[in-house]
Amino acid sequence: MPDDTHDTQMTVHEREQYLPRPVRESTELSVDVVVHRLETIENLMRRAMKPSVDYGVIPGTGSRPTLLKAGAEKLCVMFRLSPQYTTIKTYEGHHLSVESACRMIAPDGSLLGEANAICSTMESKYAYRKAEKTCPSCGKQAIIKGKAEYGGGWLCWKKKNGCGAQFLDDEPTIISQPTGRVPNEDLPDLYNTVIRIAEKRALIAAVRLVTGCSSIFDEEMPVKEDAPEPQDEPRHPQTKDDYPELTAWKNTVATCKTLEDFNGAIPGMSKEQALRLAQWRMLGKAAVAEGWHWSRDANKFEAPPVPAGA
Repeated sequence: MPDDTHDTQMTVHEREQYLPRPVRESTELSVDVVVHRLETIENLMRRAMKPSVDYGVIPGTGSRPTLLKAGAEKLCVMFRLSPQYTTIKTYEGHHLSVESACRMIAPDGSLLGEANAICSTMESKYAYRKAEKTCPSCGKQAIIKGKAEYGGGWLCWKKKNGCGAQFLDDEPTIISQPTGRVPNEDLPDLYNTVIRIAEKRALIAAVRLVTGCSSIFDEEMPVKEDAPEPQDEPRHPQTKDDYPELTAWKNTVATCKTLEDFNGAIPGMSKEQALRLAQWRMLGKAAVAEGWHWSRDANKFEAPPVPAGA
């Protein structure tokens, strides 16, 4: 009899290939489960997330709060998501561009979703810096331009940790300095920053994708930076102690000792109320320290009245 064992085995093997496979259990989530998940996220937002730490409103986004890195990490903890990153670095001269892919892994090892994001030192906030005039005397970036009515010139502003030095309008060591937006010469200092930002952007995008929380948290959008002001001169300070004139005024008040000195230093009406009040406050404080007082009737400083019976 012919041996047909081989043919029989092949027939069984081929038959098994065409047998209907068992239907796998559906991975579709019910409506109730999806609703419960979103309610859980909102509950986490109310009870465990803090504004400006886990979420916040970023200029350029919509009315919904924007998910921040700390909030994304809390969602990963709650849903037991394990982010895994793949980072690609591309150098163009001194510039670094980073593309990061964030894969969300479930506790059973299955892939739930993936999102990509990039960050580069070519972005304007990294590629450029705001140059300010540097004081030739102390080396601090504290130079401001005085208004014409206050004598003009340049001042190394003490409020910006300057030395208080004053310079003429045509001081070559100051007017030759560039100001405004200039290329950033220290790009390598930002390499680690752009890597972390790329990973952060990818993480947030992946969390929003996997958890379905886009209806709760808005997408982070790049903030449109204001165009640099065309003027080379910084705006003049506006607080009462920030006027260069008050520096000279303070020195004048410090020399007042007699009644004639104080009455001769009484300031006239100033167009700027803050400056006038500051002048009066300085003068009055110094006069009191010397034993004088202000007479409203005489509208001047006088010696204090002698108590009756003295």
